[in-house]
Amino acid sequence: MKMSNTFGKQSLKNLEQVDADLVRVAYQVLQVFDHSIICGHRGEAKQTEAFNAGQSKTPWPKSKHNQLPSLAIDFLPYPFDGYPNMDDGIVKYAKDTARFYAISAAYIAVGHSLGVSLRGGFDWDKDGLFTDQKFDDIGHIERD
Repeated sequence: MKMSNTFGKQSLKNLEQVDADLVRVAYQVLQVFDHSIICGHRGEAKQTEAFNAGQSKTPWPKSKHNQLPSLAIDFLPYPFDGYPNMDDGIVKYAKDTARFYAISAAYIAVGHSLGVSLRGGFDWDKDGLFTDQKFDDIGHIERD
């Protein structure tokens, strides 16, 4: 019998300033897919750094990460076998890419079942097409 997944210390810290409904969804998804929360609330310095590095297309204070509580999280599958390439946002291994999409879809589905409208950085316009994005952020989930 599989034991329940748990968030590690850093994930728990990153969830401290996140919207309660989004946290509730995260715990439900965790029971199906093990993953880490690598970002919740992002202050001005971190948002500016992410924006300047091309990791975010939204300047301070317009990102949903910048609100308190944060209306966005970023995650990584756990364990993570690939690595995000900070130059172009591409994940090294196709299997890890598939895990990102599976976890993202679980967030959307669980959110829907709990009455929490979410969207992911894999389908910003929520049209079901993943190839029409100008900026892919497949590890990003936010309140809609």
